[in-house]
Amino acid sequence: VNKRLTEESVRRQEEIMTRLLEAEKAEREREWDDERRATTAQPVSRREPPAFEVYKREKMRTLEMYRTVSPQLNPYYRQKVDRYFSQIRP
Repeated sequence: VNKRLTEESVRRQEEIMTRLLEAEKAEREREWDDERRATTAQPVSRREPPAFEVYKREKMRTLEMYRTVSPQLNPYYRQKVDRYFSQIRP
């Protein structure tokens, strides 16, 4: 500005340039750094505990029993019961 350069303004200019160069270098390193690369998660196969399998079998057996031994219902309630069983079925 009006050809007035002070020592401090030159020093500040150099600091700004240094910071910009460091930022550029860090960005370049990030592009090539393998540790920073993300990897897609691998699917994990999970087995259900044996106790849960037993529970599911018992539940299905109970549901089937209710379905086969249904009381005499009028068609409206029979439809409601069928809809209920279809919703709770896994």
